[in-house]
Order: sequence, then C-alpha cells, then structure tokens
Amino acid sequence: MAVTSRPQDKFAFLFTGPADARYVKDLESVYNTLIEYYNFPVGNIWVVGGTSAILSGNFPNAVNLVALNNTTAQAELEAQYTAFANAVQANVPDTAISQSKNVAVIYFTGSAHDALTALDFPAMVISPGPPVVEMDSQALKTMLQSVTFSSSHINLVMQQDYADKFKPDLWSGINSIDKTATWVYGDQTLAAAGDTDGGFFTKYWAAGLHQNETANEGGTDKYADQVTATLGSEACIISLEQAKIFAELKSALTFGFDLSGELAFLGKPKLYIRDGSPVWYMTPDIWISPRGNPSDISDFYDYDDLPAGWLPGDALPDPLYSEDCGLGYKNIINFQVWNIGTHPVRAVSIAAELFRTGLGAPNKQQKIEDIVPNDDTTKVLLPEYKTDVDANTAVNSAVVKWNYPFYLGITHECVRAEVELIKTDLDFVWQLFTGSDDDREAQQNLDPIPAGPPPPVEPETGTGTGTEPGTGTETETEPTEEQEEEIPPEPENGGEAQGTGTDEGAQTFRGIKEHIYEIRNPFKIPRKFMLVFPDDYLAHRKYLTIDWYRISKKKTNKPERLEVRTNGKLLYIPFLLAKNESALLLAKLRVNHKFSKAGVIKLPFNILVQEDKEIQKKKKIIPGLKRRISPVKGMRSISGFMMKIWPEVVTFEGKILGPNNKPLTGTRIRIETGNGQRWVTLITDKYGAFKLANISPDVYRIRILSEKIQPEIHMVNVTGGRYRKIEIKGRKLTGKK
Repeated sequence: MAVTSRPQDKFAFLFTGPADARYVKDLESVYNTLIEYYNFPVGNIWVVGGTSAILSGNFPNAVNLVALNNTTAQAELEAQYTAFANAVQANVPDTAISQSKNVAVIYFTGSAHDALTALDFPAMVISPGPPVVEMDSQALKTMLQSVTFSSSHINLVMQQDYADKFKPDLWSGINSIDKTATWVYGDQTLAAAGDTDGGFFTKYWAAGLHQNETANEGGTDKYADQVTATLGSEACIISLEQAKIFAELKSALTFGFDLSGELAFLGKPKLYIRDGSPVWYMTPDIWISPRGNPSDISDFYDYDDLPAGWLPGDALPDPLYSEDCGLGYKNIINFQVWNIGTHPVRAVSIAAELFRTGLGAPNKQQKIEDIVPNDDTTKVLLPEYKTDVDANTAVNSAVVKWNYPFYLGITHECVRAEVELIKTDLDFVWQLFTGSDDDREAQQNLDPIPAGPPPPVEPETGTGTGTEPGTGTETETEPTEEQEEEIPPEPENGGEAQGTGTDEGAQTFRGIKEHIYEIRNPFKIPRKFMLVFPDDYLAHRKYLTIDWYRISKKKTNKPERLEVRTNGKLLYIPFLLAKNESALLLAKLRVNHKFSKAGVIKLPFNILVQEDKEIQKKKKIIPGLKRRISPVKGMRSISGFMMKIWPEVVTFEGKILGPNNKPLTGTRIRIETGNGQRWVTLITDKYGAFKLANISPDVYRIRILSEKIQPEIHMVNVTGGRYRKIEIKGRKLTGKK
C-alpha cells in the first residue's frame, strides 16, 4: 500500500460558500475527523468559507482558516486552492515506502443549483452576498486543473446540492493518476439533515471513518473496514469506498463513488512501543503491577494472599502466609501501545516473551490478541505525533494486560514484546535479532537488587575503667573511614545455625547478592558477544564490587572466574558462543558499610553481538526505525539489563507447624535464595520458630528437612517492607506415621 503513515504526507481543502449552521457543521465534522482520527497536521488543512461566519466555527488550532471577501470571492477561492495544491505537490512523501503517495482530500458542501446557464452547467454558491457569488462546474474544473499532481492520491468528496451534476466536470478536472470521487445525489440528503448534525452523508461518512461505530450489513454488525467493497479492501484499514458504503448502510440512502488508480485510503496506522532513554532496553511502555493494584513495583513477585484494597506502604497482615505459596506469584504485566500513524486502530495484538535476564532463552511466550484499546466511547486507539509520545506529552494509548504467575526457581525475568495490528502477524521472530530494529518491539530488562549492608563493624575490645581486660562493651558505633573503604570478606554460605537467639544464620544473606544471567547465541552460526560495563561503573567501587563467574553445565564443577578486559575506553567481558550455546553467568555483588548511604545505584550492562557482514555493508538507515547505538565498531546492541541496587534490610521470621498444627521443635529447615545460590540450615526453637534479622530482601525458598514431612518447597517473597512473618504447615509424608 503506497499510502504512508506519516502525518506530513496528508493534506485537505474544505469549502462551503454559505455559512449556515449545517454547512459549518459539515466542515467541523470533516476537519475534526482528519486531525483527531487521521493525524492530518492543522497546517496542512485549508478551511475556506464564503462569509466571516466561518471564523466562528469549531476548528481547533486552525492555521489556514479563511473567509472570502464577497467582491473578490472567486479570485480568493482560486488563490487558496492553488496554495493548497502547490503544498501537496511540493511535499515528497515517505521515501521508505516504494512508490509512496501523499493523500489529499478536497471537500465541498453548501448550496448549489442544478442548472444556472443555458448550457445547463450546475453552479455552487461561493459567497451568499449580497450579491450572491456563484461558480459553475466549468469554472471549478478550471480551478482544479491549475495544478497537476504527481505522487499523490486526490480524493474529491462532494456534499453540496446536486453534487452528481458537478461530478463529471470536477472529476475530469483533477490531474492525478490516483483519485477518487464520492458524492451525494440531488438536494434531498442535505435538506433532510438538521443544523446540529450537518448533512446525512457527512455525518455517517465521518462516523465510519472514526471506526468506533458499527453498521448492519446482511444481518451482521460491522465496522467500516469490514463492510463488503467491490474494489478491494485492506485488513483493519478503511478504504474510501468502504466509508461511502458505511454511510449508505447507516442512512439508508445511496451515494456515488468512483476510483481511478490504486485503492484509496486516508491514512495508515503505525503501532509503536518505545525504547527507553538513554538505556534502550528499559522501555517505559512495559511495567509490572501487583494483581488488583495499579501501583508499580520493581519485581515480578507479589504476595498471593494480600487483603483486598492493600496498597504499598500499608501494614502487612500478621501472620501472613498462603497454602499455595509454592505455586507461583501472579502479577499484571502491562504493555502500553501507541499509534503514531494516520489511521485509528480498533484492536491491537501483543506477542510477549519472558526470558532469563540478559539474553536468555524464553521461559514463556504468550499471544494476547484483538484487544479493544479503550473502554470509553471512542473504543479506538487514536494517532499521536511520535515527538509528543517521546516527550511524554501524548495522551492516547492502549494498555494491554497479561496476568501471569512467576514460578519457583526464577528470581527475575525480562520481557520483550511485539505489537501488531493483525494478530496473524505475531510470530515471535524478533527483528532485533535480524538487525532490523523495529518501532513495534521493545524490552523491559530491569533487575532489581535490594541489598542489606554487612553487619556493623564491632569495635576493638579494650581495658576500660572498672572492666576486665578484653571485655569491652559491644556497641553499634559508626565504622571508620578506613573500615568503610574495604569490602568485607564473603560471608559463609551453606552453614548451620540455631533458628533464634543467634545472628549466625542471617550473616549468609547480608552484604552479598548473587544473581544469575544468561547470554545465549540465537543465531545459526558462531558469534562473538560482549558484556559491556556501564561507563560509570568504577565510580561505584567505593560502595560495592561485582565479580563475574561462568557457571559450568556440570554441577560438580565450580564456577569459573571471568576476566574483565578493557580496550582503553570501556570494560567488557568477551564470549565466543557456538550456535544456540549459552553462557550462564553468576554475578557476586558485595557491598561495604558505606553502601547504607549510597542511595539507588543504576548500572546498565549492554550485551553486544558481532554484526552480520551483510548488515555491515548496508549504509542506509531506514527513517523511523530505532537504531540502538553500539560503542564498538562491527558489533550491535542486542540486549542488556539494568541492575538497580539500593540498600534495604528486612527481618524474616516464621513458625514451622506439623500436620497436626503443633510446632515442629528442633527441626532442621533449609532457607535459600530463589536462585539457590545462597543458603543456610536453621534449627527451629522450642516454639518451632526461626528468625533472620536484617537480611537482604529476596525471594526465599524454605524446605522442611524431616523424614516425616513432605519435601515441599515453600516460596516466600521477603520484600516490600522491613518485616515479614509467616507460618508454614508441613504435610504428612505418604506412608509415614
């Protein structure tokens, strides 16, 4: 389809001679349809009237709003039309589309005569006077012939009386290969319409173009793009023939239509989902919200059992636990979609993919099809200017929701999404992998890392007055500057401690976070990859350090420490991956005591891939497509992740019950992080209780290590506040008494 989605390729010339209320209403209806539903720029629309009353019409932000002078009406009308036609002809339509076309609408309404002269030419009032000024069809034909159009589709729409009489001359007067004419017959349709609605044809023609109202055809309610057209149609896009047929179905009247050249449309939709700025894989158009709560959160997990009406910051129930806490946590993934084209959209479809943070294999793919953009009376996704969307000043968007449970063993996942107008186009073939960055695709790759600082540094013991040597009093004094500069040694992992009354078990989950990432080669040949560190990475070394390891596929092998390299400008870790090979990475993040004052630290890691030689040869960048800038020649950015790190601690305590609801005293339980990298074994006290104070927030898994209890994993989200208390009831092991 040669019609473009660019607003700058759309033009219109709207005219009425008399400024009666119904004629002005016609122009208002067409004007507002073009600017609101088809994104015609106001500067590309001429609204011309035969009296100054036209200046009082509702034409928001009109630039070319002109009232003709009665004494020079014809000359002024011809001059305004010439200015319009020259603007159309001077515009070069979108070069990214083969044989692209401008779209121009020439619309007439008002009173006319079917025979003014002895030659039986119909004439239209161009100024009601006094005296009345009229132009017959021959004069109007000469005006239209003044400019020859190339690379443009000209659409003549005639609501004026006896438009059928004007059609032959005006049709032949338009010098364009591609053109249409739509017209009313006689004077019945105009005279029968009320002042508040304008002409019957224009009222229903515009309603069809809005695409939020149906008409009954053969017993089926249809939108304008669905009605049967004899000259052809395009899925989800309204042809001007279909708009005419829709008006006939709604008004029970007959109108005329003619076509020369290719199928005619006013515009073309263009769906858009934004990249993030300055980090492209952090789109603002994908976010996560807890089930039943519109407020955003920073991770995919949510409590399964929060009470109705709970909001972030509210107190948590005590105790808080769920019988199905091991079955997964449901959240709403929100996808915001924009239309930056020149045609309204009545349904959108999303292909969503969850994948392991970094560039991992997909864990879940989902199609969300034919979602009506809005629940209000518009029921369509209206177009916006891309500049307004990018500047966060646009208001028309569609939000598609997906409620999905995130299961055991996954501490975080990233999301990529593709939006399509036609659901059959959803294919999970990501343009990003082919080297063609697409405005319809985006990613949200946030990796939230709340981390508890290490325990306070104990002061050296001394000999104070009245005390024995070596028995100084324990206090939580502020660490010295020298002590803060050091990263404490890694705490013990996998130890055993008493469940309460000791701080030993909590040490495992303080001052350190371990997250797993994946870089997978999705290509059919070996490729070089780079994990590129953020530019300001070294500036944060005063608070933290990150060591990188590659996890072996063999569980018996220890992770291999990776070397961080530099080319003098950036830090990176290189990989050479075979077809479909994955590198599973472990990041050990350790913080010092200064970290408690660090605030939020954001570290965007970029994943680059070796560019295909054929893509490297292509110098031309197609306008309108996203270009993810790479800091390394010969490589392109294909993914990444944003570490969002901030100081936070929580206290986690609970009670372990047996099948008979009695506390399991002296029972060993294993508590580990959701990814299984850090764990500790605790022994419950005489009340069956355990407690871990001031640990890092995380998703934790709990297992009861008893021969009499089912070996189930209980998953608990220990985030969102400074305190979390649970009860876990073990189930009797089958065959055990």
